[in-house]
Amino acid sequence: MLGGIGLLDSLAAVIGRSALRKSLDGYCRLVTSEGENTLVADDGSLVTMFRLEGFRSMPGEKEISKAVTDLRLAFSSQLGAPGYTLQFWFGHTPDLGAADINRALAVTEGVAADTGLDIHDLIDERRQLLPQRLTGERCFTALWSRPTLLTRQEIKTSSEKARRDARGAPPMRHAQWPSLAIDALMTRHRSFGEALVRESNIVGIEIEPLKVHEALAEIKGVLNPEYLIAGERWKAILPGDFARARMPKTARELKKTDVSNMLWPLLARQLISEHGEVIDQTTVQLGETAFSGFDISLGPEVVVQFNELIRRVLDSNQRISWRVSMLIDSGGFQGQAFKETYTNMMTWTAPIHNSRIRAAFEKLRRDDGAADTVVRWRCSFAAWAPKTQMELLQRHVATLRRTVERWGNCQTDALVGDPVQCVMSSTLALNAQSTAPAAAASLADAFALAPIARPASPWQLGSVMFRTKDGKLWPYQPGSSKQLGWVDLIVGTPGSGKSVLMNSINLGVALSRQSGRSRSNEGLLPRISIIDIGPSSSGLISLIRDALPVHRRHEAVFHRLKMSEQYSVNPFDLQLCMRTPFEYERAYLVNLCCLICTPDGEEATYDGISALAGATIDEAYKFFSDSRSPKRYARSDSFEVDAALDELGFDIDTATTWYEITDFLFSKGKYHEAALAQRYAVPTLPDLVNISNSEIVREPFRDMKVPTGEDVLKAFQRMLTAACRDYPILDGRRGSMCRTPASSPSISPA
Repeated sequence: MLGGIGLLDSLAAVIGRSALRKSLDGYCRLVTSEGENTLVADDGSLVTMFRLEGFRSMPGEKEISKAVTDLRLAFSSQLGAPGYTLQFWFGHTPDLGAADINRALAVTEGVAADTGLDIHDLIDERRQLLPQRLTGERCFTALWSRPTLLTRQEIKTSSEKARRDARGAPPMRHAQWPSLAIDALMTRHRSFGEALVRESNIVGIEIEPLKVHEALAEIKGVLNPEYLIAGERWKAILPGDFARARMPKTARELKKTDVSNMLWPLLARQLISEHGEVIDQTTVQLGETAFSGFDISLGPEVVVQFNELIRRVLDSNQRISWRVSMLIDSGGFQGQAFKETYTNMMTWTAPIHNSRIRAAFEKLRRDDGAADTVVRWRCSFAAWAPKTQMELLQRHVATLRRTVERWGNCQTDALVGDPVQCVMSSTLALNAQSTAPAAAASLADAFALAPIARPASPWQLGSVMFRTKDGKLWPYQPGSSKQLGWVDLIVGTPGSGKSVLMNSINLGVALSRQSGRSRSNEGLLPRISIIDIGPSSSGLISLIRDALPVHRRHEAVFHRLKMSEQYSVNPFDLQLCMRTPFEYERAYLVNLCCLICTPDGEEATYDGISALAGATIDEAYKFFSDSRSPKRYARSDSFEVDAALDELGFDIDTATTWYEITDFLFSKGKYHEAALAQRYAVPTLPDLVNISNSEIVREPFRDMKVPTGEDVLKAFQRMLTAACRDYPILDGRRGSMCRTPASSPSISPA
């Protein structure tokens, strides 16, 4: 008797959950997972979710049209026969924008702390102001593969395998049963999923498959917006995960004849955990949130891009939280056979109207498999708000309906009989059912209406945060490994914000994880050099300098460069403790000398000057090397060097050279003082005049003349002397801005 009652209870539970939908979890068809990316439904269907970011570039009408055509050609064969369903889901909410900003700023705040920058006031200001200009969004694609794709023999074989696998297993009515996927269907499903990613990437659309835990977290967030804002902190329990045993709830579990309490809970119970209540014929309350949904009953007359719908919603100046689900079922024309037959039979009831429907069916029949592929298209919308703000929700959903109806001239319907089913139709990947009436549409039009043309950033997070015109966060990380080169061209009229943008990008570079740490385990700033005609970068440099600890504020320096000895630069300075320049440094010095020795009005220097400059530079470094005539140390040339030597107790005599001082200070960890000492050891531009008179340099050029009749050596010396006189900034002997990489400030604009 008790066994009969238990059987009836089980049957009633199944009918009430799946057929009559008496509980919310009856709207979820997902039962378990298979592998890393695949979910399994109760009818054996396989589901894979993809994160759809959009185009990696800023596409125009032609680019989007070409992408739609390429996608249609790529998937016409799969979507021409029944068995597949593609769901495009898009969600738009202001609260998600604030969460995205906080997540990005948390990373930036951590980098700033590691670098030693105290910019909490700047980050707090961004955290307060940016959410007002941003609206968060998420976009996903779900691929459903149904058992109808299989042959009868494959279905028979899979059923026999399932019975063998279940033989001897204990009952688990309220737990997930692992390994339910059909192998033959899994092969087809994976093939289509890989093709979806490959073909989308070819046309420039950023799409990636989600792991099952990530996918379920996103589904949970769609059902409960507070979880969507929380990100991936919620994690479903799946086969293979550690599952804690739960207290038995039934007599069968207590007697261990049912082991459900010891295994993984049902996915439907994990995903749908909030109480549901029908408020009215269009409004449903789930947990702390109220939803109101509607369907497109008549598709758009004109195909309009999805970005236009977003723009129209934003133009309403209401911060609406809304979502949309578009279902594309393969083999769409086969699903319209009954409608076509019924229309032909009842043509006499409304000759004009039904004749138009017949003409549409005839056109679809001609196009299907030839110029295009016919699919079934269904579309459902929903808006939500806190349950305490019902009036706000009604206003938002009314605005959304009016906006959707103007999107290509659609018709919508909110009275569908079951408001819960209507709201659930706009959820993500719970099932492939919808209250929206199915329309026969061309595959190209279905792709064109989908949210595939959203702007996508290659970076998930970035220290620079841009936004699109419609308020989407577009992070940018300058200097990342995703780029082969880093060249930014900023063009605009005066006063349009070019300098502000440049300073923002440079601040982002300073707040990026690419600097490492110093030998004392302190943070390091990346090396940034700004050369600007005006003082527009002074504010950024002051910001960074004031944010650094007091003992590190020398790392950010602003110099207004003047043509005087005080600001002289020695281009012949070397890498610390080196004696000769690298090849690229030598090439730079030769080019500099050739530029100096180019006569006024000429485009190139005289013949022989380049070779003469190279020979003179090589001889200069040899002449002042340790083995020939190194420059002698002179006290009082640099008080910082003198103080460091006194502190370290270095013995000085009349033969002590600046190179010896440099090497000694470097060995003691006095890198800054070593760089100062090296400035006095290397050649300078005036030294080249004397070095060029040496026999080893002069001999090969003795008989060479310039077009004016002057000796090439005399012309070389004359123009170098004139440059030293006219441009004291190139003297390099008494200035404070010598070109030493170890001593140059992190930020040194001119």
